[in-house]
Amino acid sequence: MASPNFQVTINADPTMAMQGMQAMQQTQVGGYTAAPGMIQQPPEGKAPVRIHFDTSYIRTTPGIIKCLEIVNNIIGMICIMVSGCSWCSNSNWFNFVASTGLTVTGLLLLCYLVHIIERLKFVPWLAIELLYCATWTLFYMIAALVVAVKGGRDDAWAAAGFFGFVGAILYAADCYTKYKSWKDGVPAQGEKPVTPSYAAY
Repeated sequence: MASPNFQVTINADPTMAMQGMQAMQQTQVGGYTAAPGMIQQPPEGKAPVRIHFDTSYIRTTPGIIKCLEIVNNIIGMICIMVSGCSWCSNSNWFNFVASTGLTVTGLLLLCYLVHIIERLKFVPWLAIELLYCATWTLFYMIAALVVAVKGGRDDAWAAAGFFGFVGAILYAADCYTKYKSWKDGVPAQGEKPVTPSYAAY
């Protein structure tokens, strides 16, 4: 006796099949491949940084410190210029520290104001400024000492010595802010890059 032939028909749901394939595959968002369970936000469309004048930097702590450094450098130079021995070796050393500090700090401030620092992100600005500020802290300490020891002879030298110590304090504070930003991973200018977050299982 012949066995009856049984035919089983399986109706596949196309929606369920598509969901299963998507769950097995990795998702790709904005050119970045993300594994399942990874919360990845598509990169926001940000316009490239353009060179423009912006005074908001001078309202920040690093910007205020730079402005104070520039003013202090100018006052220190004036004190040396009006002293009775502005051509002496100790006066020349103080003038070198103050004038060079005025030039470099002024250029850095200008770069921040027009967002060159933010535009040239490949340059290690924090490391450069950290080294510069640490060096000028030491230079100002030496410059202040060499004119302060003879401040009894000339009031202008005594005043220059005072502003020399003020300059050392300002550059030390600037050095600390750069070190803290470098340690926290904060860029010299601009927003801190966002790292992708992962969902907890």
